[in-house]
Amino acid sequence: MSTADKMKTTRATLGLNQIEMAGILAICPTKVSQIERGIGQGLSLDAANRLHDLARIEPPIEPSPKELIARLGSYNAFKSLISLI
Repeated sequence: MSTADKMKTTRATLGLNQIEMAGILAICPTKVSQIERGIGQGLSLDAANRLHDLARIEPPIEPSPKELIARLGSYNAFKSLISLI
């Protein structure tokens, strides 16, 4: 079975869409083979649900400069932060 076939089987078994599967791959790429082995050995429903929840975690959205200034309280604090980057 090819890697693409394994991914399709994994997605189908867990009930994930492509975006959710991509989320799992982005978060824990080294565990994909473990997931596949687990499915082959009868991955529990609880484990599948945890993986499904993990895939739904959205990456943090970078705040705009205006949002950063509001969070930091002043433009000078914003400039200080930018100078550190």
